[in-house]
Amino acid sequence: MLRPYAGGNPLVEADIETEDGAFRLTKQFYSGRQARVTELRSGRLVAQSDEAEKFIADLTRGGAGGPSGLLWVRQGLTGLEKRSKSDEESDRRVRETLLSSVQGEVEALTGGRRMAEILAACEEALARFVTAGMKPKAGGPYREALDDCEDLEAREKQLAADFTLLRDALDRRRAATRRLAEIEGARRSGRARRGHCHGRSRLSHRAIA
Repeated sequence: MLRPYAGGNPLVEADIETEDGAFRLTKQFYSGRQARVTELRSGRLVAQSDEAEKFIADLTRGGAGGPSGLLWVRQGLTGLEKRSKSDEESDRRVRETLLSSVQGEVEALTGGRRMAEILAACEEALARFVTAGMKPKAGGPYREALDDCEDLEAREKQLAADFTLLRDALDRRRAATRRLAEIEGARRSGRARRGHCHGRSRLSHRAIA
């Protein structure tokens, strides 16, 4: 496990299911390093430290070496250090066993009745959506989804047009409101000026009399 550039202590957790139940494997590296196994359903601590390491090793059925060439690299190993022949032989046997198992699963899947069943299931599921020519099947969920999409696109265009009309109408209304306010303001100013002039004229006539 390489230490991050930013520092810290890497913590790895994995949830697994086995014949004995579901568990959470937790492993922390460097300072405060620890390993523990917790039962997911109850939260009960099943194992920690060396017992947790043994629990993890037993799951892989490969001992401490593990299938290092396929699934993981053992912690602390770089491939440059000297190793005993027994360790190398143990790892080689584990890898061969795992590769044989994977090869058997692939062969079982890609040939025979199991593959035919999978293909038939895929074709049956696909037939619900498209025709033999890979076009949307009338009355099928894919065709219905496309129709709904077209209807929504048409609705969106109509709503966009309505929005544009309403926005233009509101803009014209705001402009008319401003113009009306300007006219009313001018009228009030004109009446005020006329009233002022009329008052001064009355005062002048009184002074002359």
